[in-house]
Amino acid sequence: MIKPVILCLTALVSLSLGHVCLVSPQQRGDWNNVNSAASPDCALTTGPCGGRSQDFSSATALVAGKSVTVTIQKNNNHFNAANPGYFTISLGATEATVKEIKRIPDTSDPSLSLYSAIVNVPSTTGHMILQVTYVTNTTPTFYQCSDVLIVPSPDTVTVG
Repeated sequence: MIKPVILCLTALVSLSLGHVCLVSPQQRGDWNNVNSAASPDCALTTGPCGGRSQDFSSATALVAGKSVTVTIQKNNNHFNAANPGYFTISLGATEATVKEIKRIPDTSDPSLSLYSAIVNVPSTTGHMILQVTYVTNTTPTFYQCSDVLIVPSPDTVTVG
């Protein structure tokens, strides 16, 4: 009887470990063991940013009005063929105001697979939060955020 209980608990623990990393722009906080499946730094289930605080001192600069490639790592595969999940990319001035700007369907690709999407950077300049989520439809949602600074385009001409 003890073996089935231990096996069941092990399965539950493996399902609760989480599984999305924000590669580019780089996620907040630590970046340890992200090339190992089920890395604790990719196991953040507290919305909206995995419980990690803002740190605009290390913000990634994005150019207003241009496109940027966002790269996400599916750190541990939770694909469910019967009810496939998805990844979202959202952007907002605060954690409370992030709005989805891109959705990427989950696939049966294995753990550590990379997904990339081109998104348009808004023309508004200033500090913003780029959030990604992994909605698996089988486990809790996983969260990551990156602090970004949207800077004016060098193509912008100021008349004065």
